[in-house]
Amino acid sequence: MRDMRVAFTTPATFEEVSGGGERYVLNLARGVARASAGAVEVEVVVPGERSSRQAVDEGVWLRSCRVEPSTVGYGSAVSWELIEAALAADLIHVHQVFTLLGESMVLAARGSRRPVCVTDHGGWVSTAGRELGLLQLADAVVAYSRFGAAALGTSQPVAVVEGGVDTRFFSPGEPERPREHVLFVGRILPHKGVDVLVRACPRQLRLVIAGTAPDPEYLEEVERLARDRSVTFVLDGSDEQIRDLYRGALAVVAPSVYVDLRGHFHAHPELMGLTLLEGMACGAPAVCLRTGALPEYVEQDVTGFIADDEPGLGECLAQLAADPARGRRMGSAARERVSTAWDLGAAGSRLLDLYRQLVVA
Repeated sequence: MRDMRVAFTTPATFEEVSGGGERYVLNLARGVARASAGAVEVEVVVPGERSSRQAVDEGVWLRSCRVEPSTVGYGSAVSWELIEAALAADLIHVHQVFTLLGESMVLAARGSRRPVCVTDHGGWVSTAGRELGLLQLADAVVAYSRFGAAALGTSQPVAVVEGGVDTRFFSPGEPERPREHVLFVGRILPHKGVDVLVRACPRQLRLVIAGTAPDPEYLEEVERLARDRSVTFVLDGSDEQIRDLYRGALAVVAPSVYVDLRGHFHAHPELMGLTLLEGMACGAPAVCLRTGALPEYVEQDVTGFIADDEPGLGECLAQLAADPARGRRMGSAARERVSTAWDLGAAGSRLLDLYRQLVVA
């Protein structure tokens, strides 16, 4: 028996899931539904070229609402169908609030007296909501790191809900399988620091770079740096292939930077780093630069290493390569940490408690 319907709204079309931002929203929806033991239905409402509704998991639906082609663009696609679909729920959770879609959904929810939660995923497309104090209209503001909460700059209380990893799918492989490569997974973009990792990775180690390449010029630059090194690019890997890469990694690395190789400054380069946590769930030690929220998710010398600069990053990788037993211990600790604290069920349970407070109120 359903006692609550929740709508998640996000600008992602899901016609091609290409990064942690998309996976994260679906993970949270599944986590909330599982935590409710069938009492809550979550519908993820997104813009699309045509209207459709399909089951994603028990109690989770993906609903695509048609938008006019002229409005299509990340964050700018809005239609009455989208708004009406979201307003059919008892509570609306707006993901990527600083977009035209996010701002419209907050206003629509308030106008219809629906409780509304908001989450920022970074990469602000619209500044109007922030400048006008849109977060003050939300019943709850949710972030997934302390860094992300502080970046919002709001006087509203912010609930920090960490993690959201599917540890059933992302799990270690055979214990005796050797871990032989350094791994990056994510969008190949300048602020992700992939060029830093290519330069830092010890030459005797194989590096695998897996993900999409939205910036062709940056990809060419990274490929140029990798030309005389042992680097493999996987640009169209399936979830199963990515999981297999995690399972064979001696380290999963998040080398994100504040200042990229083009000299551009990124104030909020990482609000969590979902792929880092997925690798940890598969038993890989985590290695990151001291950037954004990443240090919140890596315990130094226990689940991995936090480096301060490019040479330090290389030294961390060299240490793991030189001491496989240490790497296995760190990987086991990383898996344990994700499973107990950052599984999608744990994140879903915390969100469910928040939703129930708001709906009752």
